[in-house]
Amino acid sequence: MIAPFQIFKNPVMFGIALGIAQTLAFSVLTLLIKLVQDEHHPVDMLLYRNSICTAIAFIFLIFIGKVHAIRKANLKRQIIRGVVGSTGMILTFVTFAMLPLTEAQSLLFAAPLFVVLLSYPLLKEKVGIFRTSAAIVGFLGVMLIMQPGTISSFIGGLFGLATALSHACVMITLRWLGRTEDPFVTIFYFSLISLIVILPFVPFYWTPPSAEMLVYLISLGIVAFFVQYFLTKAYFMAPASVIAPLIYFNLLWAMLIDIMILGNLPSLYTLIGAFIIILSNLFILWRQHKKEVTVAEPINKI
Repeated sequence: MIAPFQIFKNPVMFGIALGIAQTLAFSVLTLLIKLVQDEHHPVDMLLYRNSICTAIAFIFLIFIGKVHAIRKANLKRQIIRGVVGSTGMILTFVTFAMLPLTEAQSLLFAAPLFVVLLSYPLLKEKVGIFRTSAAIVGFLGVMLIMQPGTISSFIGGLFGLATALSHACVMITLRWLGRTEDPFVTIFYFSLISLIVILPFVPFYWTPPSAEMLVYLISLGIVAFFVQYFLTKAYFMAPASVIAPLIYFNLLWAMLIDIMILGNLPSLYTLIGAFIIILSNLFILWRQHKKEVTVAEPINKI
């Protein structure tokens, strides 16, 4: 048995702990969105989220003595990441404001399925018949969740699918760009560019917050920062094949929050659809891992 303090000495275990922490932080973030949605528009929430994340990232860069890295960053790449990520973030906030957490989270699991279908046309990566078939099966689970009478809001469901597609584009963009920038620099630029994107809309949607709402909005920005940091650090500490499946903890936390705090009971079709999507994603991950091992074998034998 590994003692708690020993986790920090094992990079993979530390990465797993950070990955699980990220799923918890993301669930807290979605709960804050639900608590604020009746009084504040998603644009309003994003104003606080992006402002606070930008400030925290800048403070961290000063604290660790890397503020100079802002000037050395590849600005073109950061702008691409920022614009693509901003679109996904806006859609994410709208989706979680419109749907119960379990439904929204289940639809977001479709993102890796979109990655499979878009990898060849965008990256010219061959995915094979097995992974393509698994993606198609996964979309059957999506259709099960989206059917009228099952999903609480069909329009919200469409936003959920758009969010999953945008998250897939973020994954593909990051794969295309590579991981060449400091995590804090990436968070800084991502938040700053996202802030610039939404600023023109702020005058139309900003609402003066009450004391309670201000606490929620500030908390939303702080938690959003740690969501990004935990995930970035987790992928740095452990292989993607280890960290990626941890995203399914999000469904567990979403169900607990829905049932115990928000009083939403997910439908049986939603749970079955989510189960189908998860199985499809796990099969895709397994095939990808098998492919990587097969490619690596000749090198290991030399």
